[in-house]
Amino acid sequence: MTIGTVLTEVYEYYRRSWREYALLSGTVFVPLGLLVAIAQHARSSNDVTSRYVWGVVSTVAMIVGSSWLQTAVILRCEEQRNGRPLPGLRELYRRTAPHLLSVLAVAVGASAVFWALSLLGLLALPFLVFLLTRWIIVMPIVVLEQAPLRTILRRSNTVARGKFFDLLMLALLSVVVLAMTFLAGGAITSPLSRFVQTWIATAFVGAVAIPPVMLAATVAYYQLTRLRPPAFA
Repeated sequence: MTIGTVLTEVYEYYRRSWREYALLSGTVFVPLGLLVAIAQHARSSNDVTSRYVWGVVSTVAMIVGSSWLQTAVILRCEEQRNGRPLPGLRELYRRTAPHLLSVLAVAVGASAVFWALSLLGLLALPFLVFLLTRWIIVMPIVVLEQAPLRTILRRSNTVARGKFFDLLMLALLSVVVLAMTFLAGGAITSPLSRFVQTWIATAFVGAVAIPPVMLAATVAYYQLTRLRPPAFA
C-alpha cells in the first residue's frame, strides 16, 4: 500500500460511480447541513437552552449520519470491488442496519478519546497522530470483518503495522481535501447569508469530498490486508 496506489484505485471507483456516491452523500449531508446551520445560528442567540439543545442535536446527528454514510460507502466499495451492480438506497439501508450499532459505538468512543486528548494540548499530539493512523482503517475492519469491539484496536494495529507514515499522509491528505472543499464552498456562497452559507458549504463538502475520503480509507484497508484485487484490475 502506498498513497499512489490508494489514490489510483479510489479514482477508478469514483470515476465509475461518482453520481451514485454524490447522491448517497447528499441525502445525508443536505439535512445535516441544515442542522449545523441552525446550531450555528442558535450559538449567536442569548438563549442558553436553545444553544445547548441545538448543539447537542447537530453533534449527535453528525455522528449518526456520518457513521451510516461511511458504512454505506464501505459496502458499496465492496460491491464495486467484486464487480457487482451497486445496490439501491432501499437495499443499502437494509444492508447497513446490522453494522450500524457497532459503527456508532466505535465513532462515539473515538470522538470521546480525541476530545479528551485534545484537552491536553500539545502534550497529546503524538497520541493523536498515532490514533489518527489507526482510526482511518477502523471502520472497514468493523464493517467488513465484523470484528468484536474489544479486538478493534489490536486488529487495526496488526493491519497498519509498518505503514505508519503512509497512513499518516493519507489521513493528512484527507483533512486537507475536506478543508479546501469547505473553503471553496464558503467562497462560492459568500454573497449569501451566514445561515445559508453554512448550510450549502456543509452539504457541498458532504456531496463532493466525503465519499472519496471514505473510499480512500476502505481502499487502504483492502491494500493493507492484501485481499483480492478489484474487478477492474
